[in-house]
Amino acid sequence: MELDEKSVKLERLYALHKNIMLYTAERILRDYQLAEDAVQKAFMKVLDNLHKIEEPDCNKTRAFLVIITRNVAITMYNRQKKQAVPIEEIEQMDCAGGLTPFDLVASKESVEAIAQYSGQLDKKYADVLALKFYYEYSDSEIAGLVQTSPENVRVRLHRGKRKLTALLKGDERFNGSQNRR
Repeated sequence: MELDEKSVKLERLYALHKNIMLYTAERILRDYQLAEDAVQKAFMKVLDNLHKIEEPDCNKTRAFLVIITRNVAITMYNRQKKQAVPIEEIEQMDCAGGLTPFDLVASKESVEAIAQYSGQLDKKYADVLALKFYYEYSDSEIAGLVQTSPENVRVRLHRGKRKLTALLKGDERFNGSQNRR
């Protein structure tokens, strides 16, 4: 992508999504000027991944930009309050017995069904799950976007999948029940 094309695309993204990005950042930072800084930093991250954004004016792009903005704002907030975000401990999960309910629905065709349940998850888990399975980013790319380590991304993916699996087990569409009449 040429420099002119990048500029035009970035300007279009900014024009279309700056208000929701500012709103997202200001809700976290409670300061308009800091929110503007967060949006600027978010766009610096977007610039590195601009080639992956196919359509500037769609819900997928909007959600992607909101996730990046929210994570930049949270990082700024934590730095401002001098609170370190601890790296989560890795927990073991017994996967014996075959596929989990998450494995059964972790495909693009099931995104809508999963979205219903992922809305009930903590944002840090829902965001990495969305970036991994909907936007198809690698763990390293996600780490850069949410400003954490690839190891922490893997932990969040693991925990998010486990929490989502627990939610899905309560839904007869995903619990393996064949008792339909």
